[in-house]
Amino acid sequence: MKDFEVIQFVNLNDAHNFFAAQEKTDVWQKMFTNEIEAVALENNPLNLYINGAFNFICADGARINGFEADTSEDDIVSSMETTKTAVAISNGTKKVLYPLRYTAFGHLQDRAGITGRSINALKDKSRAREMAPATRCECLNNGLQLYRDSTLVLIRDGKVTAMLSGDMNDYSVMPVTRLMKILESELAGEFGGVSFVRGSVTHEIVDLMYEITDADFVEQIKNLLESYGMLAENLKLAIRLTTSDVGLCAARLTPLISFDGSPLITFGKSLSVEHKGGDKAMTLFVDVADRFLASFRDNTDNIVRMMNVRIKEPSHCLQNVYEALKLRGYSSELRDIKERLKAEHGNGCTAFDIYWYLNEMLLDYEEKRKTKNLSVSPLDSIKSQEIVAQVLFMDLAAFDA
Repeated sequence: MKDFEVIQFVNLNDAHNFFAAQEKTDVWQKMFTNEIEAVALENNPLNLYINGAFNFICADGARINGFEADTSEDDIVSSMETTKTAVAISNGTKKVLYPLRYTAFGHLQDRAGITGRSINALKDKSRAREMAPATRCECLNNGLQLYRDSTLVLIRDGKVTAMLSGDMNDYSVMPVTRLMKILESELAGEFGGVSFVRGSVTHEIVDLMYEITDADFVEQIKNLLESYGMLAENLKLAIRLTTSDVGLCAARLTPLISFDGSPLITFGKSLSVEHKGGDKAMTLFVDVADRFLASFRDNTDNIVRMMNVRIKEPSHCLQNVYEALKLRGYSSELRDIKERLKAEHGNGCTAFDIYWYLNEMLLDYEEKRKTKNLSVSPLDSIKSQEIVAQVLFMDLAAFDA
């Protein structure tokens, strides 16, 4: 998997096989932080053809003769263009050299205790140029030498992909394969039918979705919603599992719902387990998955409650809620969705309608980017959806003024 690549799954076996293979090839190496050295990687692909261009002499005198064999030329060039950094690390017997992936760029600074706008840029800023790679690495190395704690390094697909705390109370590995098996076992025990919908993985985040196909359970939820006057044709219920090996999010379970072919949206509280506590983290995930599924039906209370809140000024309310959420980058889509809201609910709507249209706004944004052949970051998409999901627990009547 390359930098910024998104791999999609439509088949559950493909997902299991991918993560099983990834787990086998991943190398999690613990070492002392002061054994790590940052190495400047100038953006000059011609160095690939110069003998000894990537040789490095460590502070302890050890000589590294180039990158490790599992690092490709593409891996080196892509790091030249992004982090402009490599790292010399210990593999237990000797020092080795790997390019630094963008996902570990902030980790390296954290381990060195040196952060700030002058050192953490991956590109030039309008008011200042980024620090030269050699200067930045010198600063980082000065910081790294001061730390006697340990660092947990992830080597994946030819690069250092994460550099996290070596204390299991700060970070613990939670293999995706085990998370999937735990969730699938709990789903099979709770519902009469479940199917894998889709999934995706990047170097930042894993996103997997399962649909509840238990006809009796889905019909119960449908009847409950319709008893409160809500049309729930072609109802779909799903569970999303998200997790990140590079510390960007916890292992999280989220309840999703869809009506009559509409996109799946969050309709209740997520439960999560932080990547902390060693083996206890996986044990805790079993408990969390059990509690999450046992209370899945209760999430409909959020819809019912919001359906009973009447909004007199829909467009104004939506604007106020948008500002309260501090969402950024959706101004064009917000304008369009407000016009739709005026046309379709000019005389008022429910609080749930406001929530629904905010989710539509996120979808419109992604569709526009796809139309322009622009990428959509799965991590950014999930983060925005989680921000909008806060609306489920807000008193929207207070924003209708």
